Amino acid sequence: MSLKTILMCLSFTLVAGSILKHDDLVIAVGDQLEILANGSESRTLTLDSYNASKLSALSYDATTKKLFFSDRRHRHGHIFSVKLDNESRQNPVEDIVEKNNNETVEGLAYDPVDQMLLWTDGFNRSIRRVQINHDGIHVEENAAVEVVHFLNSEEKPRGLVVDPCTRKMYWTNRNMSRPTIERSHLDGSRREILIEDDLLLPNALDLDVPEQMLYWANNHRNGYFRIERSFVNGTARQEIYRGIGQFIVSLTVGSYYVYWSDYDHKNVWSLPKDGSSKNPIILRKFTQPAMGLVVFRHEPLNCSNKSLSAEVDQSIDQSDLSIHEQSPFQPDYDVADLCLGFCYNNGECVHVNSDLRCSCPVGFSGERCELASEKSVAWRECDTIVDEHSRAEITSLICLTAICIILLVVVVILSVQLMKLTNGKQLRVFKRRVFKHRPDKTENSMLVEDLENCCNSFTLCERSCPQQQDLNSAAKANSWKDGGRDCATLLKCEY
Repeated sequence: MSLKTILMCLSFTLVAGSILKHDDLVIAVGDQLEILANGSESRTLTLDSYNASKLSALSYDATTKKLFFSDRRHRHGHIFSVKLDNESRQNPVEDIVEKNNNETVEGLAYDPVDQMLLWTDGFNRSIRRVQINHDGIHVEENAAVEVVHFLNSEEKPRGLVVDPCTRKMYWTNRNMSRPTIERSHLDGSRREILIEDDLLLPNALDLDVPEQMLYWANNHRNGYFRIERSFVNGTARQEIYRGIGQFIVSLTVGSYYVYWSDYDHKNVWSLPKDGSSKNPIILRKFTQPAMGLVVFRHEPLNCSNKSLSAEVDQSIDQSDLSIHEQSPFQPDYDVADLCLGFCYNNGECVHVNSDLRCSCPVGFSGERCELASEKSVAWRECDTIVDEHSRAEITSLICLTAICIILLVVVVILSVQLMKLTNGKQLRVFKRRVFKHRPDKTENSMLVEDLENCCNSFTLCERSCPQQQDLNSAAKANSWKDGGRDCATLLKCEY
């Protein structure tokens, strides 16, 4: 009995350990490709003889071990490939599709059966493909590229995924008046609408081929977003997570987890794909948004076990899959909700003919202002340096300036007080006593008179005093010999 318990615990531990294991991911961040192993170990993939600029859409084929990626700002190339062979340390890059002026790549998918590479062109509102039957292929947009779907003026495809087993492809259509999730055969036939209710900006999606489940990210109003899934025919729709404050740009699904990247916080998140947990975790934080995300599968896909796919396809009600018929469903989203998070880098969102356009600030360009000029990039880097490394110096300078201003105010106040004290100080007043001779008395009997304020200031004392003149006259009249000397002596004492 105890042996059974031990074996059960051991098997449960092994199963739990396998469930908790994350898939290996390939992430496009800025001008680099990074491989994140088991959600923790990260290394940068070296691209030989290739100057990357702005990497975005990704698609990986485990059969040929090729990674396909697009470069938005590359001058010449449009779509590239690189072999991810563990035995080879060098990773030469092949230029597959040459770039013209008006093409964009927002979603990439590869069909290993027909060796066909497909992508969504949001600017031209189309889904295109090119066959890659040998290495070293290089084609131009107008040569070997075939248009599978050409959408109308209100439609704009973005996310794209291919099912090589059922020979179908799925994509998100950011139609401003009627956003949808659709599918068709790889040759473009039997185009069907799978999901059309309660969608706003369905940016990214992926397909769990063994389980025949679609996973997508839907950006909603007021900053909310949802991670949802359904069967490949659009039935059994289920919300597995709802959050706020993220604008999801890429999504992929693995063996046990669904992964996505958000533009605002520049994080890569993971969540159990069965919805058993409502707490996503951050696997990696970058300095730039991760524009591309794909599972790095080490084994080719096995299409032999497709019983579930057959059962699901048989349960499809064709009446529910209307093909481009006008639907009365009109989402009650206003223009502000549609524009929420649509334009990057503080671009201004404008609603023109049921479509969203971005008016980009100086230094930025692109459909959604996602492309930055070298000058603006350098300016942002300078701002980052100032913000991170000079904050203490700026704070010290502000404090020093405040202290100097306070000291200056104190000095001014003290100076004013000192001037008041100096102006209010009274001068010393000398009392002068002058002896006058009375003619009716003897010489020894004299009157003593006080002469105050003979001069009120030092300036006035520079002139002869009237008292002094009267005294001299009296002294001469009375035949005084020393009267003039006495007054002169008193005047000198004021100095």
